[in-house]
This record gives sequence, C-alpha cells and structure tokens, in this order.
Amino acid sequence: MTDSVPAEASSKRTLSRAEFQEYSPLIRKQAIVLARRAPPGISVSDLCVRGFSGLFEALGSAKALAPDMDLHEYVMARVRNAMVEQIQMANPGVAEVRAQSRQVARAMKLLGAASATSEAIASALKLTLPDYDRMLQTIWEAGIARIEVLAFDSAGPVTSSVDNTPVATLTFAVEALPQTCQRVLMLVYQADCSLAEAASVLGWSESRAITVYTEAIHRVRALIGKE
Repeated sequence: MTDSVPAEASSKRTLSRAEFQEYSPLIRKQAIVLARRAPPGISVSDLCVRGFSGLFEALGSAKALAPDMDLHEYVMARVRNAMVEQIQMANPGVAEVRAQSRQVARAMKLLGAASATSEAIASALKLTLPDYDRMLQTIWEAGIARIEVLAFDSAGPVTSSVDNTPVATLTFAVEALPQTCQRVLMLVYQADCSLAEAASVLGWSESRAITVYTEAIHRVRALIGKE
C-alpha cells in the first residue's frame, strides 16, 4: 500500500498520508462554510476539488516561505482563495461585477461607511434605491461579497481609516455598522446561518437579507480601506 496520495500530473509534489489526514477535513469544512454562503449552483464537492488544487499549489510552493512564516496558515489561505475563485468563475460577467463592487465601496468610503444611508449611497452611484438593491443582488450572485475578502476569521489590527478616524480592528469596524447590518453579519458568521436562515430569523425576505448582507460587507471593506 502506498504511503502517499499523488497530486495532479502537473505538480511534482505528492501528498503524504499524514498531510491528507490533516488537511482533508479542514478543506471539507471550509467548502461547507463557503457553499452555505455562495450563490445557488455552487456545490461542496466542487469547492473541495478546488480546495485540493489550492493545497497542492501551496505545498508545491511552500519552499519559498520565509522561515518565520506559518505553513499551515499559508496552505489554508491558498485553499480558501482557490475556492473563492471557483465561486467567482461561476459568473461569466464577474470582472464587470467586481468593478461595480469597487464603485459601491468607494461611494461608501466617501460618504462615511458607518453612517451613510442606503439612499445616500444609491444617489452617489446615480441609481434609484431599487436599482441599487438590484446591483447588490448581482454582486452577491457573482460570488464577490465573500467574507474571505475580509479574513474575519483572523480579525487582527488594520491600519486603514475613514474620515481620518482610525479603525483598530475588523471587529470594531463591524460594531460601527448600522444595527441591521450587524444583525445579519452576526447571524451568518457567529450563528453560522445561511442567508435564507438569517432572513427567517429576522423576519425578512431572503432577497432583503442578501441586500443587507452585501451592503454590510461593502461597508466593512470601505471602513478598513479595502475596495
């Protein structure tokens, strides 16, 4: 019986049994989390395949890491990025939608991401409120409003600011949001609810939950200086 699992033909790296046992459950767990938050049509199995692709790429390039860099952290970041790319590739117009996403974050940054109303943001984008809501829906459907963009799982200090007010941590940025945004983020990322489940808890339609969630992600991005 072999003691290693072969990587893809394009990679010269093999995956030892110990590495497989270490990373396989972590990859599946990440895939389940992302699939619950992804647009329809994204399966756990598809994300697992992409996750293993990211794993092989990470292990193959790990020799370039500095001695003080954590291998596990590097590997899981590559796994997560590979899965997020899979989600984004599901929408052929992702580049155009990503540009729209940046426009939303920039408008929020100019207006004050913590306090600007949805109406003011829509006006800054020269959109009606219903059109703004539809834009947020499109951004979510394209898979761009993802928590991995913000690395909430490692919410350490950030150095960006808005309106010359420093934002010390990602958690602080979330706490600065309007209550509706905070509530949906807490349900999704602390209670591990899907957006459909969050909508049910809040008494909203699922489309409203998607809109508020996507707006909340962009507000946080604007607060920490990420477009």
